Amino acid sequence: MQVSSIVKISTYAFTLLFSGFTLAQSESTHTAQINNPSKMHEILVEPGVTKIVAASIRDLNAIHTPFERPTIIKQAAFEFEVLNNVIYFQPKDDKPFGLYITESEDKDAPIYKLTVVPSKVPIGQQITLKPKNQQYFNNKSADDVKHVSPDYPSFLISLLADSAKMGSPKSFSKDFQYDKKPYYLGNVLVSPSYRTVNANYEVIVLEATNRNDVTVQLTESDFAVLTPETGLVDEIESVAAIGFYPRIVLEPGAMTNIYLVRVKND
Repeated sequence: MQVSSIVKISTYAFTLLFSGFTLAQSESTHTAQINNPSKMHEILVEPGVTKIVAASIRDLNAIHTPFERPTIIKQAAFEFEVLNNVIYFQPKDDKPFGLYITESEDKDAPIYKLTVVPSKVPIGQQITLKPKNQQYFNNKSADDVKHVSPDYPSFLISLLADSAKMGSPKSFSKDFQYDKKPYYLGNVLVSPSYRTVNANYEVIVLEATNRNDVTVQLTESDFAVLTPETGLVDEIESVAAIGFYPRIVLEPGAMTNIYLVRVKND
């Protein structure tokens, strides 16, 4: 069964996060990145091959990595910030520099090399790294998710749909002791609403409100890995599926619900 990264059911817009369930796209070139900096650009990466990517010295740049906890080795004097699977940076000048990216504390993880070429383009670049060989990530996904079956994608979709329609999937019960503090994701206020659980899974429901004066689009990468900084977990935890309802694009002051499905630890 082929499942795209965005799955729509009736009026519900849901996003599934699986290794192997992606849409094929052509690779973006360095020139294309400079000519269209407002677009998300995809770069095919593999160990031993250096890829050239653009960056802005006038705005914040983001590299979306395939790693849960990316770590970097850099040849640059300025600071980098890592949040979930995304690396943020803003060069101080237009001098090119090298950057190695891999999974933190995993000697078996692939290492990807980038040469970053900064310029005075006014908009920060958004780059997604797509591994040419998915074997490491497929094996890691199989180790992390133990309750996989041929109907697993449909099952996750049903959990998201039931949560959005009824507040809780069948056989799940609300955790009335669940009490977490709100946090900000940029200018979006994220307020934990409630948690519902069964023996193997949990669904965390968040309310997101756009406190900015411009339109904001939520992305699955913002919630794919939960960190202790959010206050939702005590240690870094992966999310199996993500749903946004009733909207994924928030006008100023608008609110939506975010549904996070997680496999409970044994």
